[in-house]
Amino acid sequence: GLGKNVNFIMKSSDIVLPRDEQIPLELDHVFIDGAHGFPAPIIDWHYTAHKLKIGGIVSVDDFRMPSVKILYNFLSAEEEWELIRVVHNTAFFRKVKEPKDINDWSGQKINSTFQPGKKDSKGRQFISKLKSRLAKILKG
Repeated sequence: GLGKNVNFIMKSSDIVLPRDEQIPLELDHVFIDGAHGFPAPIIDWHYTAHKLKIGGIVSVDDFRMPSVKILYNFLSAEEEWELIRVVHNTAFFRKVKEPKDINDWSGQKINSTFQPGKKDSKGRQFISKLKSRLAKILKG
Protein backbone atom coordinates (compact mmCIF):
# COMPACT_ATOMS: atom_id res chain seq x y z
CA GLY A 1 0.00 0.00 0.00
CA LEU A 2 0.89 3.64 0.18
CA GLY A 3 3.39 4.48 2.88
CA LYS A 4 2.63 6.73 5.81
CA ASN A 5 4.71 9.48 4.12
CA VAL A 6 2.12 10.06 1.39
CA ASN A 7 -0.15 13.04 1.90
CA PHE A 8 -3.02 13.98 -0.38
CA ILE A 9 -4.22 17.59 -0.28
CA MET A 10 -7.48 17.98 -2.16
CA LYS A 11 -7.17 21.61 -3.25
CA SER A 12 -5.89 23.43 -6.30
CA SER A 13 -2.09 23.37 -6.43
CA ASP A 14 -1.83 27.09 -7.29
CA ILE A 15 -3.45 27.78 -3.90
CA VAL A 16 -1.77 25.06 -1.82
CA LEU A 17 1.81 25.00 -3.13
CA PRO A 18 2.73 28.62 -2.29
CA ARG A 19 1.71 27.89 1.32
CA ASP A 20 4.89 26.19 2.47
CA GLU A 21 3.49 24.94 5.76
CA GLN A 22 1.47 22.23 3.98
CA ILE A 23 4.36 20.84 1.91
CA PRO A 24 7.23 18.82 3.44
CA LEU A 25 10.65 20.48 3.44
CA GLU A 26 12.22 17.73 1.33
CA LEU A 27 10.52 15.73 -1.40
CA ASP A 28 11.62 12.49 -3.08
CA HIS A 29 9.19 12.63 -5.99
CA VAL A 30 6.91 15.21 -7.58
CA PHE A 31 4.23 14.05 -10.00
CA ILE A 32 2.91 16.94 -12.09
CA ASP A 33 -0.49 15.99 -13.45
CA GLY A 34 -2.92 18.64 -12.32
CA ALA A 35 -4.43 21.48 -14.25
CA HIS A 36 -2.97 21.57 -17.74
CA GLY A 37 -3.82 25.15 -18.69
CA PHE A 38 -0.85 27.47 -18.94
CA PRO A 39 0.92 28.25 -16.58
CA ALA A 40 -0.33 25.58 -14.12
CA PRO A 41 2.38 22.95 -14.86
CA ILE A 42 5.08 25.60 -14.48
CA ILE A 43 3.55 26.80 -11.20
CA ASP A 44 3.51 23.22 -9.89
CA TRP A 45 7.17 22.78 -10.84
CA HIS A 46 8.19 26.21 -9.51
CA TYR A 47 6.81 25.59 -6.03
CA THR A 48 8.21 22.07 -5.72
CA ALA A 49 11.58 22.07 -7.54
CA HIS A 50 13.48 23.69 -4.67
CA LYS A 51 12.07 21.13 -2.22
CA LEU A 52 12.91 18.13 -4.39
CA LYS A 53 16.09 16.57 -3.06
CA ILE A 54 19.12 15.98 -5.30
CA GLY A 55 18.49 12.63 -6.97
CA GLY A 56 14.74 13.10 -6.60
CA ILE A 57 12.38 12.61 -9.52
CA VAL A 58 9.93 14.98 -11.13
CA SER A 59 7.38 13.31 -13.40
CA VAL A 60 5.70 15.48 -16.02
CA ASP A 61 2.50 13.88 -17.29
CA ASP A 62 0.92 14.76 -20.65
CA PHE A 63 4.20 16.43 -21.63
CA ARG A 64 3.27 16.54 -25.32
CA MET A 65 0.46 19.03 -24.64
CA PRO A 66 1.71 22.52 -25.67
CA SER A 67 1.10 24.10 -22.25
CA VAL A 68 3.04 21.28 -20.56
CA LYS A 69 5.67 20.91 -23.31
CA ILE A 70 7.13 24.27 -22.24
CA LEU A 71 8.14 22.71 -18.92
CA TYR A 72 9.38 19.55 -20.63
CA ASN A 73 11.54 21.60 -23.04
CA PHE A 74 12.96 23.65 -20.18
CA LEU A 75 13.86 20.62 -18.06
CA SER A 76 15.34 18.83 -21.10
CA ALA A 77 17.68 21.74 -21.82
CA GLU A 78 18.90 22.64 -18.34
CA GLU A 79 21.91 20.88 -16.80
CA GLU A 80 20.21 20.59 -13.40
CA TRP A 81 17.80 18.00 -14.78
CA GLU A 82 18.40 14.65 -16.44
CA LEU A 83 15.72 13.00 -18.56
CA ILE A 84 15.63 9.42 -17.31
CA ARG A 85 12.82 7.93 -19.30
CA VAL A 86 9.59 8.57 -21.15
CA VAL A 87 6.71 6.16 -20.53
CA HIS A 88 3.69 6.80 -22.74
CA ASN A 89 2.69 10.40 -21.90
CA THR A 90 4.93 10.88 -18.86
CA ALA A 91 8.53 12.13 -18.82
CA PHE A 92 10.67 11.36 -15.76
CA PHE A 93 13.50 13.73 -14.83
CA ARG A 94 16.12 13.34 -12.10
CA LYS A 95 17.29 16.45 -10.27
CA VAL A 96 21.09 16.31 -10.48
CA LYS A 97 21.84 19.66 -8.82
CA GLU A 98 20.11 22.72 -7.46
CA PRO A 99 18.56 24.96 -10.14
CA LYS A 100 20.11 28.33 -10.89
CA ASP A 101 18.65 31.46 -9.37
CA ILE A 102 15.64 32.41 -11.52
CA ASN A 103 16.77 36.05 -11.40
CA ASP A 104 19.78 35.05 -13.54
CA TRP A 105 17.95 34.41 -16.80
CA SER A 106 21.23 34.54 -18.73
CA GLY A 107 22.45 31.39 -16.94
CA GLN A 108 19.57 29.32 -18.27
CA LYS A 109 20.13 27.43 -21.51
CA ILE A 110 16.55 28.12 -22.57
CA ASN A 111 17.57 31.79 -22.86
CA SER A 112 21.03 31.24 -24.39
CA THR A 113 20.11 32.51 -27.86
CA PHE A 114 18.30 35.62 -26.62
CA GLN A 115 20.19 38.87 -27.21
CA PRO A 116 18.63 41.84 -25.41
CA GLY A 117 18.29 44.92 -27.55
CA LYS A 118 18.72 43.05 -30.82
CA LYS A 119 15.79 43.72 -33.13
CA ASP A 120 14.95 41.97 -36.33
CA SER A 121 14.55 44.00 -39.52
CA LYS A 122 10.73 43.71 -39.47
CA GLY A 123 10.70 44.96 -35.89
CA ARG A 124 12.87 47.95 -36.82
CA GLN A 125 10.63 48.73 -39.81
CA PHE A 126 7.51 48.57 -37.67
CA ILE A 127 8.98 50.86 -34.99
CA SER A 128 10.19 53.30 -37.65
CA LYS A 129 6.73 53.49 -39.29
CA LEU A 130 5.05 53.84 -35.91
CA LYS A 131 7.35 56.73 -34.92
CA SER A 132 6.73 58.43 -38.27
CA ARG A 133 2.94 58.13 -37.91
CA LEU A 134 3.02 59.37 -34.33
CA ALA A 135 5.11 62.36 -35.38
CA LYS A 136 2.56 63.25 -38.09
CA ILE A 137 -0.34 62.92 -35.64
CA LEU A 138 1.39 65.08 -33.02
CA LYS A 139 2.23 67.79 -35.58
CA GLY A 140 -1.37 67.61 -36.59
